[in-house]
Amino acid sequence: VWLAEGTPIELLVGDDLKKAERMGLLKDLRLLVNVSHMDNHEGIVIKINGVRVPDPNIKRVHSDLFDATVSHAFFKRGLNEVIVMHGPNSIGRLKSTVTDLKLFVRYVNK
Repeated sequence: VWLAEGTPIELLVGDDLKKAERMGLLKDLRLLVNVSHMDNHEGIVIKINGVRVPDPNIKRVHSDLFDATVSHAFFKRGLNEVIVMHGPNSIGRLKSTVTDLKLFVRYVNK
């Protein structure tokens, strides 16, 4: 998916994250986004179901990998819509592309 187009990516969430949060079972949620063809100083914007993830929650952890700390409140059980676009310090390259997107859910060990 090209960043310049802002095409939605469908992400299926099978777990009931809101229920897990109410029960105190969620440790953290992280959205990992691989983006190719971006300079190291460029950032991204992430919207999940129309809600923007705050910029401070998105960290670049490798030349082509962003790690976003997200809340259960962003997601619903079932299909979710994730949009990744050019962000801070971006020059808007047309060839910048999302190559992978993963949601990691960590539960509390009890």
